[in-house]
Amino acid sequence: MRVFLAEPNPRYDISTAESFGTVQYLLPNGCNPFDMAGTSFQLIAALESIKFNPKQDYICMTGNTLTIAMLLSIVSNLNDVVRLLVFDARRSAYIEKVFSLVTTEKV
Repeated sequence: MRVFLAEPNPRYDISTAESFGTVQYLLPNGCNPFDMAGTSFQLIAALESIKFNPKQDYICMTGNTLTIAMLLSIVSNLNDVVRLLVFDARRSAYIEKVFSLVTTEKV
């Protein structure tokens, strides 16, 4: 299993995320999230090159909010279900959450 973060940031302690798999970064440090087209292109290229597997891999929801929003948008557009790691402040640890666009409820 692998844990993907949008980009490295030394301000965040990701040690508890490492228990879910090998940590890898999709973007280089210092990427400009306001260059939305460029950042989106880089994220798509990175996801294709690493062969993201939504059944095994995680997206760690840590970092710049705009970059994370782009990443989640791209991954959820390609996959019905995405495994996320979200920081739980009460536990001081990352926990698994499943993001699904598929519903069994009638709307």
